[in-house]
Amino acid sequence: MGVPSFDDCAVAGRLLARRLTERISRRGPASAWAPRTSTALPMAFGLLLALVIVVGHLWMLGGDVSVFVRATPPFAQPDTAPPSLRLLEPAQTYDGQFFYRLAVDPWVSREVGVNLDHPSYRQQRILYPLIVHGLSFGQDAWVPFVLIAVNVAGLAVLGGLGARFAIELGAPGWWGVALPLWAGFTFSLARDLSEIVQACFLVGTLLALQQGRWRLAAAPMALAVLARETAVLLAVAMLAWSVVERVFARRTPTHHAWYAGAAGLVCYIGLQAVLWGRWGAPPLVTGAANLATPLSAPLRYLSMIGPLGRVEFAFFALLVVLGFLTPRVPGYVRLALVGYVALVLSLSTTVWDGDVAWLRAATEAAMLAWLAIFHARPRRALIALSATTLLWPAVARWAIGT
Repeated sequence: MGVPSFDDCAVAGRLLARRLTERISRRGPASAWAPRTSTALPMAFGLLLALVIVVGHLWMLGGDVSVFVRATPPFAQPDTAPPSLRLLEPAQTYDGQFFYRLAVDPWVSREVGVNLDHPSYRQQRILYPLIVHGLSFGQDAWVPFVLIAVNVAGLAVLGGLGARFAIELGAPGWWGVALPLWAGFTFSLARDLSEIVQACFLVGTLLALQQGRWRLAAAPMALAVLARETAVLLAVAMLAWSVVERVFARRTPTHHAWYAGAAGLVCYIGLQAVLWGRWGAPPLVTGAANLATPLSAPLRYLSMIGPLGRVEFAFFALLVVLGFLTPRVPGYVRLALVGYVALVLSLSTTVWDGDVAWLRAATEAAMLAWLAIFHARPRRALIALSATTLLWPAVARWAIGT
């Protein structure tokens, strides 16, 4: 056997390079520069972020976990509220008190010391309080602790789901830290709100579809609708995109997202009907006060808000643009992203109030934008990750101290 010539070595090198290139391209855009990692790091990171908010908020507000509830008159009265619930000044009121009320008594069948302002509208967001009710084992005094614990666990789970989604695309798993780093979650965690729970089920739906488990995707899609009714926009986008592919592109949809979309829409319609029968008014109508002329509230917000609010808006715009322009993103994700941005820009001044309150309403758009960016090349993902890493401490400081 002779010694290989230079030309033989060159041919072998080109063949090896071609095979490596094909292997990398099959694994996704980011695998050329970063290894596939486990979900442990993003989960631990999400847990750490949550604990920073919880510990900091408790330290600032006197160590009373019931302060997260934000119970105030006239919805909570000193003579009827339980001893485990601290009441605050009316100016500090927020929606966490309604989730607390439903967590104590999800069926609204007894007096618990806190009343609902719009029962039909509030009870449609039943999943978060229902989980808390089950984990508190009927002990009303435990509810303020469990409300916090569920959201803390939710941020850890969200990091793991984000990592799993990135790995499915061949991207590094540590990109999953982007999801719990969404600045709006600092506000949701400090106010006992439902966005974190809903985000877990939304991302779980899209992860199941990414894995080709389209039947499994129906369950988290339906549960996301029970956490926050706005999840139905993703369900409608899935159904609409399936129609577009079948009617206009004249091909059978290959992603089967219509199955999850149908489950979410049926769940939404059924819940609206049940609550309409129970309270005499559909939640869709009682919640209409949160809507206004498109762009009117955001433009007013930008004209009056300080530097932090403008930076938040600029980051949100950057995230949405990067996500929308990323190639290879499923059409139903892109369509849902447009729908959620339109919804955010059509919300009233009740939502566009203060530095960060509107970020909770932008959660779905942010989650979809991040999952779209996971399809992108590393440079685009790193730009978005760098921006959110710089923004999070400023918003977290605000959420902790107020």
